[in-house]
Amino acid sequence: MKKGKVITIVIAVALLIIIIVSGAFLTIRSRIHNTVKGTQTTEYITQKAQHVTPLTLSGRVGPKEERDFTVTSKELSAMKVENGQQVTQGEVLYTTYNEANATELTELKTTLAKAQRDKNQATQKLQTAKITLSKMQKNDDGYSDAQDAVTSATNDLADFNDSISSTQTKINQLSSKVSPSITAPFAGNVTVTYDHNGSAKVAVASTVMQATAQVSEYDYSKVKVGDNVIVRAVATGSAQGSSSHACFASSSKHY
Repeated sequence: MKKGKVITIVIAVALLIIIIVSGAFLTIRSRIHNTVKGTQTTEYITQKAQHVTPLTLSGRVGPKEERDFTVTSKELSAMKVENGQQVTQGEVLYTTYNEANATELTELKTTLAKAQRDKNQATQKLQTAKITLSKMQKNDDGYSDAQDAVTSATNDLADFNDSISSTQTKINQLSSKVSPSITAPFAGNVTVTYDHNGSAKVAVASTVMQATAQVSEYDYSKVKVGDNVIVRAVATGSAQGSSSHACFASSSKHY
């Protein structure tokens, strides 16, 4: 009995020593860890990666330029293009006839013809006056009147020449307005339609295409000149990529 009590005391002492040593070890380790941690300066920032959603816009693809011309059946002289035809810039679409300009042109030609007859008479009159004056001496009676006749005929001839020149200029200017030609402002495809009165409408749509869409002020920073864009057709779902030459517009800013 006495021997068992001794063993129990020995075991208790051993356990106490183990607990004291373990506690000392843990205390020292904790102090070392805190010292090392206090000397570290490294900071860590955690960021969450976000997926950027592509900018999607609704718009339309159409010709870069379009121009419509309308001419009545009375004004139309000759249609020079056919529906669906492709034209180049400056190509004649149709010619017209302006009745008012044609009437004025006829009157101007009549005026010109009369001025030319008057000029011929003035020329003959001047020649006769010069001949009469050449046959007289300065001291002859009527010499002064003969001089006046030459001067008057010369002035009349000059007036008729001026009138002819002015009338001819007006004729030249008006001639192109009697039957003017309407030309294509740019290369493109032509659509020709007629109404029940025979009046014609000619539409020219350029062969150069562009995409047009509206952009809000919140998306301005996402749209830059030269960006690549993908145009997708709603009807077919087919897509085509290209460099951004699209026209983006809003109520307050234009691209």
